[in-house]
Amino acid sequence: MPVSPGSQYVRRRKPDETLSGGSVQVGGQNVYYEASGVSECGPTILFLHESGGAAATWHGQLVGLAQAARCLVADLPGHGRSEGTGYRTVSEYRAALCAFLDALAIRWPVVVVGVCLGALIATDLAASAPERVAGLVLAGVSENGRAEEPIWRRTAQGEAPEGFVTDMFSSGANPSIVSRHLQRWRQTSPTVRHADLAAVRGYPVRQMLQAVPHPTLLVAGEQDPIATPAVAYGLSDALGRSRVALIPRASCLSMVEQPALFNQAVQRFVAELGPAGPILPDTGRPGGYRRT
Repeated sequence: MPVSPGSQYVRRRKPDETLSGGSVQVGGQNVYYEASGVSECGPTILFLHESGGAAATWHGQLVGLAQAARCLVADLPGHGRSEGTGYRTVSEYRAALCAFLDALAIRWPVVVVGVCLGALIATDLAASAPERVAGLVLAGVSENGRAEEPIWRRTAQGEAPEGFVTDMFSSGANPSIVSRHLQRWRQTSPTVRHADLAAVRGYPVRQMLQAVPHPTLLVAGEQDPIATPAVAYGLSDALGRSRVALIPRASCLSMVEQPALFNQAVQRFVAELGPAGPILPDTGRPGGYRRT
């Protein structure tokens, strides 16, 4: 289509045209990230993965939400393609996340979407640095973590018990998807796996959530045996500005099992928050990110 001088017509780009990746230095270590998004001045959504996981957990959101927002997914330190040895506390991960955002020159409030460990890091960020957060989407949140005692003991001995991952999926989950997540879980360092579980196990979820002033969406898979819908509603009742979204035919990793339904819930939530994010110049980095 020809474009006349001064025309406001902008070609609608496909999500896969905007996928990008790279790494930034955080505490002297390379942290890998992937980004997507075609909006020039829309909201920024930051996704945080589960214990022992990686950015790949959120690939369905990188593509599925690219037309609605800028999407940013990182491998936490010590996970996936990022360097480092991970951390034993949620607050250490939160500090690394702040440094990661600074390295990308993202100084405006972002919507933070996390699952399990990622949900707790998101909560800690909102409670400790509320000016950096526009809203929270928290999936798979339970007050005592997901690692039951047998799994906890086996990870302490350097094992990678499959039950921790398989319980994150419903009985009807695609076996190939479960297999890929099991592979990533096994590839994560045994020390990092156990440290992640320790970080989750010792975190005061309810207390910290009560300190969060932001709108919050709690996402629960209807078949999650640990972070059940009842747990989500119980946490929501204790909070002021929160509600619950139930994802059918899914367990904890509903964003993997039912990406379309998860994306719809996130998109509705983000739309309710209203406009967010800066007007970026034409010299912005692919995906809408700048470095100073």
